[in-house]
Amino acid sequence: DQGTLTEYIVVHQEYVVTVPENVSLAKASGFAAAGGTAVRFINASNIGPGDSVLVNGGSGGVGTFLVQIAKHVVGPTGQVVAICSGGNAEMVRNLGADDVVDYRTQKPLEKFLAETYGQKKFDVIFDTIGIQSLYTHCPAYLTEGKPYLDVGIMPSNGPTWTWSNIATLASNLLTNYFLPTYFGGTPRRFALLNTNPTQDMLSRVRDLAKQGAIKCSIDSVWPMEEVLTVRAFKPCLFRRFLANAHFQAYQKLESRRAKGKIIIEIQKE
Repeated sequence: DQGTLTEYIVVHQEYVVTVPENVSLAKASGFAAAGGTAVRFINASNIGPGDSVLVNGGSGGVGTFLVQIAKHVVGPTGQVVAICSGGNAEMVRNLGADDVVDYRTQKPLEKFLAETYGQKKFDVIFDTIGIQSLYTHCPAYLTEGKPYLDVGIMPSNGPTWTWSNIATLASNLLTNYFLPTYFGGTPRRFALLNTNPTQDMLSRVRDLAKQGAIKCSIDSVWPMEEVLTVRAFKPCLFRRFLANAHFQAYQKLESRRAKGKIIIEIQKE
């Protein structure tokens, strides 16, 4: 219950794999959780060469891995489209995205996707942000019978968890999973995937990194002593404390505007 922001931690051996020699410790620390989540999504999607993939949140921690692994799987005949801000477009293209959609300029986003990709729809949508409206309107740009895979539904007013937002989240999940189409349900398969790590997932990430098929995009690296003190504060004080202090690492994390992974440096390599 103390988290993992510590110099030493005990984990079960099934959650550990060796670091490839061609990967630094800083980058290796960013591979496990986000890379494992991406592998979990790819496995659940059943995509193959020539398929078309949409990644919402393509510049985030999980999204950057999904873009790379998806392109590795679909190959040159397939298509990977990523949604992110225009400022991150070049980075995401360099990771393998064939096309980038700027959600800030292409509004409403769902209408743009329908108009641009409605004739050749996607074979899977990976939503690493959790935008309910993107799922609700997805029949216009997601092929019938193909999945919409979500990492979690974000409240409409941002990452602020209130009882009202929790109730809305629960309602959306029930609707997405169980509401029949003849009662207004979305006629596309929805799945909220858990991200519990397994050695198979971690081994797959390690092998892809060793091959050079994926790389860890690092937003920033922060010395441990600059962020460690925040653990002494109770969750109810967390947001107020961040507003008055200089823990930019946590502020960047909460902003959901990171360009890749935020790394805490325990000690110099």
